[in-house]
Amino acid sequence: YIRGYASLKATLDFDLDPKKDWVLDLMITYMIVLQELKLYDEALQIIGVYDAFDYSSDFLYEMGQIYRLTNNPDQAIEEYKKATKIKTSLVDGKNSYMSYYSIGAIYYEKGDMENAKLYFKKALPFEMAKDSLEIIKNQEN
Repeated sequence: YIRGYASLKATLDFDLDPKKDWVLDLMITYMIVLQELKLYDEALQIIGVYDAFDYSSDFLYEMGQIYRLTNNPDQAIEEYKKATKIKTSLVDGKNSYMSYYSIGAIYYEKGDMENAKLYFKKALPFEMAKDSLEIIKNQEN
């Protein structure tokens, strides 16, 4: 990740067209690298180009991940919900079950089991959602 970080950052400094698929791929890869390297302050600066990439469910999902990792759960939920409103995604599930599962996980962490169950059910048949629903069921018994 460290080797790729410098190259990604340097490339994104150019004036690029955010509607090009390769530029979107580059941005999403950069976002993931920042998360993996725990460069959260830099990741939060991506908000400066938010409007250029908010057409992408993958971008919105990764923004949700960044907000979640920086202890901004309500903002993360907003981003995941936005991702589910976009019909397509580059990575299967970022506009559906992965976002729903992430919302459920945040509600679970907050202790809001009703909303956690609601979103875990929306994420089915995703295996992690099934497991999470089973954990909640066992806790309720």
